[in-house]
Amino acid sequence: MRDHVVSAFSRNSRLVVNQSEDRSSASPEPVRKCAICAAPSNGYHFNAPSCSACAAFFRRTVTLNKNFVCAQNRNCRVYYAMRVICRACRYAKCIKSGMDRRAVQPRRDGNIGRRKPKVEPYPQPVKPQPAPYQQPPPHFTIDPLAYAVETSGIECVPVHHRAESFCSNASTTGSSVDFQSPPQGTTQSFGSKAHEVLQQLLEDDRLLNERRKIMYCERNLNDLVGNEDCDDITITKEDLRPLKFSLIRRDIRPMILVAYEWLRVWPHYKHLNSHDRKLVMRRCVLYQAIVEPAYLTYRLGYPKKFVMPNCMTASITEDSDEGWEDEDEISADMKKMMYHSLMKRVVNEVVEPMNVLQITHVEFVILKAIISWKGCLSTGISAETKDVIKAEIDHLLGALNLHYTSLNYSADTIAERTGNLLLLISSIFIVGMECIESHQKIHFFDLWELDSLLLKLLH
Repeated sequence: MRDHVVSAFSRNSRLVVNQSEDRSSASPEPVRKCAICAAPSNGYHFNAPSCSACAAFFRRTVTLNKNFVCAQNRNCRVYYAMRVICRACRYAKCIKSGMDRRAVQPRRDGNIGRRKPKVEPYPQPVKPQPAPYQQPPPHFTIDPLAYAVETSGIECVPVHHRAESFCSNASTTGSSVDFQSPPQGTTQSFGSKAHEVLQQLLEDDRLLNERRKIMYCERNLNDLVGNEDCDDITITKEDLRPLKFSLIRRDIRPMILVAYEWLRVWPHYKHLNSHDRKLVMRRCVLYQAIVEPAYLTYRLGYPKKFVMPNCMTASITEDSDEGWEDEDEISADMKKMMYHSLMKRVVNEVVEPMNVLQITHVEFVILKAIISWKGCLSTGISAETKDVIKAEIDHLLGALNLHYTSLNYSADTIAERTGNLLLLISSIFIVGMECIESHQKIHFFDLWELDSLLLKLLH
């Protein structure tokens, strides 16, 4: 009977049963790629299949009549995960891919101020020094952070709230807090709030790392309860051990508990109604279950091993079967059928870009929070909770800017690094939807006994 079910699962491997996500039962089309930078494409822009970031770049180049010069031989690589992309070669590839300059509508003077309002730069927690005024280009003003958000691949819309433009699938109703035109004296308080948010996130992450060390690391007592610095990951390569599915089942709830504890210390969580709490928890558990092992893999396992938060590893190379061996309750073939392709996709679309960017621990902590909150905005949470989350995203973007400023990064470097970091979000969302589908199929075909709480969270 099990062989028959496995055969049926293989023949219908693309069956989609996740009705909660409004998906069709027909086999989905392969993810289309941008013809310019190879990022996931969301359709045709200016007569060429492209992502929103390349479409925005082409629109700005044509509208402002920009002329770029390549510093190499006009054969630079154009790839979405690169920190710096040659603009001359990127524009040339836009033209080569079929983008039509005539398809770009000229800007109307009445819309300039609404699309790109002039924004005060985020100050540091100390007393800010006002930057000298520079004459902007005619009819156009670009803020580095707004530029980074636009080039992150998320569609920008003409609104007056940074989180509104960042959260393209959220409601377009204005937030109760407007950070674009702060009254006298509030700019400093916003910078202080962003700094406070960053410090709280780092402290929460430190405490969670201590919990993981005690729960999953096989060490002597002195190492487990010592007072060593836990501001970074506490798992080391010596703690890693091959993946066992029987132990994964045992560790599922502790891993869910870690995500819940991260959420529960958020000051606004206790004020949410029960419906919003449930939806927020579902998204936080889902996306943190992707970004956490992706970061651990980048730090400890890449390019040979995939690392789980409970210190278990599985090989991601063809020459090793570590973690994919037969077990009493499940065969090696069944393991690979259920999770190998999903694991490889996390590596290809999340871990590899992290490695290219050489993402730091502070960037990871902020990215995890942004992904968790951004994912909640596509659910049915109340308008009041959406406004609170949008304000939280504003503070997270401010905290990221403050961190880069403390490292003496230039405005251009801040914009490029922020944009490249935010490009990871769309990939993580796509992997998250595949994760839900995969577990729904496992449950539907009764291939593996999943934890009941996990099923409820992925419903």
